[in-house]
Amino acid sequence: MTPYRAVIGLAGHVDHGKTQLIKALTGITTARAHEQAIGMTQDLGFAHFDDGQGNTIGVIDVPGHERYIRNMVAGLWSLDLVLLVIAADEGWMPMTGDHLRLLKAMGVPRLLVCINKCDLVSPDELLLLEESLLERVMDESGMVPDIVSVSAKTGANMAALHTAIVRQLADLPASQAAREQGAPRLYVDRVFTANGTGTVLTGTLQQGSLKVGDKLRLYPADREVQVRSLQAYHQSVDEIGAVCRVAVGLKKVPHKEVARGHCLTSAAGRCEAATHLIVRLNAESLSGKALRPSLHNKEVEVALGSWHGRARCVPIKEAPIKELPIKDTRLARLIFASPIPCFFGQPL
Repeated sequence: MTPYRAVIGLAGHVDHGKTQLIKALTGITTARAHEQAIGMTQDLGFAHFDDGQGNTIGVIDVPGHERYIRNMVAGLWSLDLVLLVIAADEGWMPMTGDHLRLLKAMGVPRLLVCINKCDLVSPDELLLLEESLLERVMDESGMVPDIVSVSAKTGANMAALHTAIVRQLADLPASQAAREQGAPRLYVDRVFTANGTGTVLTGTLQQGSLKVGDKLRLYPADREVQVRSLQAYHQSVDEIGAVCRVAVGLKKVPHKEVARGHCLTSAAGRCEAATHLIVRLNAESLSGKALRPSLHNKEVEVALGSWHGRARCVPIKEAPIKELPIKDTRLARLIFASPIPCFFGQPL
């Protein structure tokens, strides 16, 4: 079989068992010591597992509490598949819907609904829940997802979940060559200093490839940097292609000059460090055909790649044309206080 690389994520309401599910699936505990102490994920966690055919699938755990929604969005933008985790004993919760709308807005291509804690309800209750969740997800996202019911605690049906994940990613080998073409694109989600290496940034390599010695551009500063070292899933490598979780060591770049939301690409990557963006708002941002009054020339919060911050939203009106009597273009200008790294056509 043609090899491939993929990165998936888990989303859903707080305390529905995402971190425990990842441990059952990968054998890796993504929660840090302080998160384990309070029983709540606060920032992104990372794991990986083998698909049974020699391919590594990266896994991103995101926080479920609304307080950490910005961290959750930072982990969403580059995923091949998202598992929407819903606890069988609680069912649909407010953050379940919020996460689903964010997944849709960020353009996640595949969705798998995973009902966790199935050991806490009867078979009849589980069947009714599966039917209601399928209908609700279809109504709110337009997607028709597979549903798998498991118990991360007892291990029930975890093999079926593994199979369902691999089946969802079955079309990736055919596109692997295309995914590695073009300029590399990696949004930074973590930065730290390592002894003997210096500044290290981590992120998901969404497209292209990286190799030790490459000279690249780091945005929004648009400064040249050079790759000193590469690591993928705790293994040092000389070269790696998309889509993959990567740790990149940079030569002579101070730790304080890199942050979450920065983007690593090449001169050919067509990244823009922009302070003004023209965006088209989707139906969820609108009331009928007009911009919500609350968005007129107001400050809004924006998430793009792993970057998030605030911008001023200025609606763009267009005079009616006889042939096209459109009263509202659904376009708006976002004005930022400082440059952000972005690409044409990128969802935000």
